[in-house]
Amino acid sequence: MTGRFGERMRMTTERWFGMRSYGLAACLALLVAFGASAQTPRAGESIDVSIVNVDVQVTDKKGNRVTGLSVADFEVRENGKLQPITNFSEYASAAATASVSVEGAASAKPAAAAEPRARRTVVLFFEPVTLPAFRSKELFDSIRQLVRRVVGKGDQISIVTFVRRTRVRQEFTDDMAAIDLALDQLEKESTGVAGNPIDDNRRLVQEEVELDKEFERMAADAGMPSLIEAPSFTAIAAAKRQLFLIKQKVFALETLMHSISGAEGKKIILMATRRFGLYAGVEYFGGTVPGQYRQDLDTTTYRQSLVRTANAQGVTIYPIHPEGLLWDSPDASVTGNDRIRTSTLEEDLGRTGIDNQVLQNESAAMEEVAHATGGVTAWGSRDIAKLLPRVSDDLEAYYSLGYRMPGTGKDSTRTIVVKTRNPDYVVRSRRQAVEKSDVTKMKDRVMANLFQRVPGSSAEIPFDVVLGKIKKDGRNRWTVPLKVRVPIRALTMLPRGSNEAGEFSVYLVTGGKLGVMSEVDRKTQPFEVPTSDREKAAASHFTYELDLTVDQLVERLSIGVLDEVGKEYGLKRFTLPKR
Repeated sequence: MTGRFGERMRMTTERWFGMRSYGLAACLALLVAFGASAQTPRAGESIDVSIVNVDVQVTDKKGNRVTGLSVADFEVRENGKLQPITNFSEYASAAATASVSVEGAASAKPAAAAEPRARRTVVLFFEPVTLPAFRSKELFDSIRQLVRRVVGKGDQISIVTFVRRTRVRQEFTDDMAAIDLALDQLEKESTGVAGNPIDDNRRLVQEEVELDKEFERMAADAGMPSLIEAPSFTAIAAAKRQLFLIKQKVFALETLMHSISGAEGKKIILMATRRFGLYAGVEYFGGTVPGQYRQDLDTTTYRQSLVRTANAQGVTIYPIHPEGLLWDSPDASVTGNDRIRTSTLEEDLGRTGIDNQVLQNESAAMEEVAHATGGVTAWGSRDIAKLLPRVSDDLEAYYSLGYRMPGTGKDSTRTIVVKTRNPDYVVRSRRQAVEKSDVTKMKDRVMANLFQRVPGSSAEIPFDVVLGKIKKDGRNRWTVPLKVRVPIRALTMLPRGSNEAGEFSVYLVTGGKLGVMSEVDRKTQPFEVPTSDREKAAASHFTYELDLTVDQLVERLSIGVLDEVGKEYGLKRFTLPKR
């Protein structure tokens, strides 16, 4: 999807001092031109301190939830250092919740007052699979039960599928009829007969290769043998293609998480994935990736990126693997369906061994993601059906702990470990605290603003945006002229000699359906205003002109302005005319 700044950018001032001050106006225009090298002063050197909130699930060793604990029962360590807990809440059911601030009261007991129910934002993320009817029904019935239990008025749930790119099957809603309709369609698409299990490996290889016809043409031009006739080449080619798809999948998930970053309350993603293992393409190598390919097919970078984004946006991930063990024994697999061929004992044992190794590869990666973000995982329709009620409980019954984190002003990740005084209790929570720089915070706000209202700052910058006439430049290309008018009176300035100086940034991102967006563009502009004319300057604007190039997929535009000195900001969102 195209959505980017054009080459034409300029900064001007409006309603400056009139003809009597023309010389001064020209001087100002020079001062605000792009490429100004002067350093803009910052508003003090004080250390920013934020509250890190960590939601915690506590169970006994049998998996039963433990309620009624106080702040004295917990300890939180960040990068190994014990942190004083400054905020404490327990959320149970609607009938029994509690909350208390524990500043200076390490042994305080929870108050009896009810805590309001947190809003829920749920994304159901499906990578299509083909399951026998009895397994598909079991899976989707359990998902329907989860949705009915957790989604209430004012909550929001979206259903998204992924095949190389995201497709929104249901935009955010609390309308159960619409949700049921989308789930019914997904169940139909996920139900069927996989075919001859012995040939599944070749079928999967062909599917991966066929995703990119150009790849085959390039192989032929290079004089490489046929993919089907060269098993070793087929395996590595298909495995690398799967690695590419995992990368795309992570990008899609991260974009979805950015889309909901501005939502308040609990945020979860139920991630139903077909392939997201420690190594890509293990099924193409008989269950174990050869040593010479392990580094190339390692997915660690993508898993770590997904975890970091989830923790930064406050999202808990529940990975599930609906396929589970693909190959059952002949007696178990037939289940009255004569389309599935009976295999020999040797074939049965061989395929079962491979599938166990594939499952171990998948489940280890899913467990890692769940553990690091505070979720849980399951594989196979039966175990998933048992898991989903726990997901519902996680949204209703948990402890929320808060501690102060001194800021560095930079993007950084810190390790969090939450424990209870009772060693017999099992604690589940996210494992990272992510500090965001001002740039990252503003990018998150602008991306989230594409799809939902994001709360502004206490003194929101009241900038204006003028959209010009859209012009078609090509077969699937349009240019949108924009003017962003920022009032000088809304910007913080600090003394610099005989002038006052400041700096502001304009952020822009375009998007289509949920989870489809461009990169965020950022342009920063330093400026100076003569102190003697400060009052006159306050009546004027900086006008920031730019051209935006878009394609047919671009539906929305989100713009943010950040005062780099005072740190106040403003956000606006627009729906582009149909083209």
